[in-house]
Amino acid sequence: MRLEENQSEPSIHKVWQFKEMIRIHHTSQGGAFIGSRITRLDFTKRDTVAIMEKDSPPVIAPYKILNDELIISYKEKLPTESEIHIGQKISKLTENELILVVYVKPKEGREKLSGDFIKLVFQAERK
Repeated sequence: MRLEENQSEPSIHKVWQFKEMIRIHHTSQGGAFIGSRITRLDFTKRDTVAIMEKDSPPVIAPYKILNDELIISYKEKLPTESEIHIGQKISKLTENELILVVYVKPKEGREKLSGDFIKLVFQAERK
């Protein structure tokens, strides 16, 4: 999937409004919390994303896209980061819709928590 600005290809470089969260993994307890707080993603700057969450100031973080993987470099580590890795994959990108799949990769012995947990569906914000 090419994500550069091009007339024939959809672009991630816009503001995305949260639409809905879809649970994938039936035991996903933390997934609802992760997905329900995000209200907007602003990719209008090519090297940083602004993540807006309910009742919180925006988080500005550098990001890159590698093989449909959205890698956001948060300044602070998540409390669980030493035991599990939480990542996002771009599942679908059109001019009007962005779907991110949030997945978990645990360390050994915690496989019960692994796999795709939720889909976050966003709509392009109209100007």
